Amino acid sequence: MWDYICSIPDRLGWGNGLRLLKGWVRASKDVPQDPSDLTCLTKNSDVKPGRVVVAGNWKVDDPVKVALKAAAPPPPRREKVKPYWKYLHEETRHNDKSLGEIDARVALLEKTLEEQRRVALLEKTLEEQRRVALLEKTLEEQRTLAEPPKEDLSQFFVPITAEDEMEVQDCLYGNGSSSKVLVLHEPSNIEVSREKIRCLRPHGWLNDEVINLYLELLKERGMREPKRFLKCHFFNTFFYKKKYKIVTEGVVKSEYIAKKQ
Repeated sequence: MWDYICSIPDRLGWGNGLRLLKGWVRASKDVPQDPSDLTCLTKNSDVKPGRVVVAGNWKVDDPVKVALKAAAPPPPRREKVKPYWKYLHEETRHNDKSLGEIDARVALLEKTLEEQRRVALLEKTLEEQRRVALLEKTLEEQRTLAEPPKEDLSQFFVPITAEDEMEVQDCLYGNGSSSKVLVLHEPSNIEVSREKIRCLRPHGWLNDEVINLYLELLKERGMREPKRFLKCHFFNTFFYKKKYKIVTEGVVKSEYIAKKQ
């Protein structure tokens, strides 16, 4: 078989074609180095004469193509492409992270806004309190200016001494003549005896002379210090009775005349 293969170049007139073929075969890394093993290259039952070297059911393609293919660099490795679903999944996780950051920022902004509202409310409350305090102070000042100064009345309520207390007790409960004059009021010419003073005892009836003396003292005080005390006017109760009697008689007479007519 090998003799037949070797005689092919002589028959076709190729000359040094066999040596060229052997060189190409030896340069290839993917084919055997020994020309006797060329039958192991390719198996094909459809062989075209004149274009291939045939050994039974095995063939060798065009030597030029084989040599070029052997000398050519290996094809680049195909990089593994990430599945699209995985890309979408990672993108979703990235978006979820962004959404988490947005939620954190929103929570921080809400907390800041709540703090600002609380501070504003506190400032408003303090401002209202200051305003109320200022208003109360102003009203107090105006009230102080409007009110007259308080008069010292301690001089009118001087406590009596022990001697004065003994004298009062003697006038009310002491022994002696009941007709003895104890007090004489010269402006009104009113005399107050021991008998009339005793009406000031508890559960006693007031005497007219004592009442008139008290009223005269009030009248004198109003005349003595008119700026401090009110002016008092008094009249006798008998005058009131007489006036009441005249008015009553006039009314009764008018009614009688009206009925008679």
